[in-house]
Formats: sequence, structure tokens, C-alpha cells
Amino acid sequence: MSKIEWTEKTVNSIVGCTKCSPGCEHCYAERMACRLAGIESTKHIYGPVITNGKWNGKIVCNEKPLIEMVKRKKPTVIFHNSMGDTFHGKTTWSMIERLFGYIEQSPQHTHLILTKRINNALYYYENFEWNMYSKHFWLGVTVCNQDELWKLDILREIPAKKKFVSFEPLLTAVKPDLTGIDWVIVGSESGPCARPMDPDWVRSIRDQCVNAGVPFFFKQWGGVQKKENGRGLDGKIWNQTPKQELIV
Repeated sequence: MSKIEWTEKTVNSIVGCTKCSPGCEHCYAERMACRLAGIESTKHIYGPVITNGKWNGKIVCNEKPLIEMVKRKKPTVIFHNSMGDTFHGKTTWSMIERLFGYIEQSPQHTHLILTKRINNALYYYENFEWNMYSKHFWLGVTVCNQDELWKLDILREIPAKKKFVSFEPLLTAVKPDLTGIDWVIVGSESGPCARPMDPDWVRSIRDQCVNAGVPFFFKQWGGVQKKENGRGLDGKIWNQTPKQELIV
């Protein structure tokens, strides 16, 4: 099971990244990769992508978790590549197509791909055979501030079963156009040096989602004491998700 509140399981077949946004400054995945690089059973995967405690831009592919995913019969919400970015510039189309192929083989699951590099995703869509896979996964983009709202315009151009946006870490107030967006997730930064999130920023997005009829999921207040800070927003837990339909 995953510790990420909006999914049930994470599957990391593409590992590695570099920072490309203000939201990346205190990357939780980078910290976790450093720990995994020091563990005997995982250092062969995470060791190559970390140098001096930082992402080094290298990408490692591992098909084993995808094979296990296909064998899993219980329908599961799966978040792909929490320890990297599927559409990193060093990820090749053959790597992505292999991932899409495994996703197509496991329609019992709900597959989520979240990227900070939606412009790269558009490049792959425009230059390779993407449409044959698009009905099998949800595509999301991470937006951390008002200046990154342009990413939603690109997301709307790319076919996927559902489209979602993750405002995490949310660093400023935002007023997004939610046309064509099926789901919104909001969360604050967690861990050491976590930057604060104004509750009014969260309320504003919640209200915009309610007015637009878009499911709203509030993930966390974050901070160093994430569990203690909880997930409540004005006395309510917001766990809304789009209807999860199986493909037959």
C-alpha cells in the first residue's frame, strides 16, 4: 500500500529526475532516493540516479514492478513513477511505450501518471503512437503557483481517460481554468524546511472546484509534523475522486 493519500499503490518502473520547478526545491522523492541508494536491496536501482545526495539526471528503468502489477488481480488505484518523472527529458519513447504496454495489459487497475513536464508529454503525443494507449490511464500535471497554470492548457491538448492537476506543494494563490479537468488535488509541502501554505489558498481552490463540479481532494497540511497537522479543511475531510470505471 502507498502512503500517498490519493492512491492505493505506487509502481516505480522509471526512476530518477532533476529539479525543474519552484515546487521541486525540497523534493521528497530525492530524499527518499538517497535513503534507498544506501540499502543493499535497492541500491542497484537508486544508486545510479543519486550523486552527493542529489538527483543527477540519470534514469533507470525497472520492469519487475510492472510484471508484478499485471499479475495483480485485485483492482487497484496505481500511481506510476512517484520516484521519477515519466516524461523526463532523458526518458526515451521506448521506455514510455513499454510502460503504456504494461498498463494496457492490466485494465483491472486505475493507472495514474503525474508529471511536471507536460510539454514533454505533448511532444511524445505529437510524434509517436499515443492514441492507442490513451483510454487506459489518467494523466495529471503538477502546478505549484499561478505562473505554472499554462500547464493546464497543454494538458487539455493530450488525450487520456481522465485529466487531473496536483497543486502540491501549493506555494501561492491560484485561479485555474478547470475546463476539461476531471480531478483536483491540493497539498502542502512536508518534511524539513517545508514552506507554509495559506488556508485561504486551499479554500479558494475548493470553492472553484465546487462551482465547476470538479472533484476536490485535499491531501495534507504538511509541514514537519505532517500526521499531527492532519488533512481536515474547515472540519471536513475532502476525499473526492472521479468515478473509477473499469475498461472492458
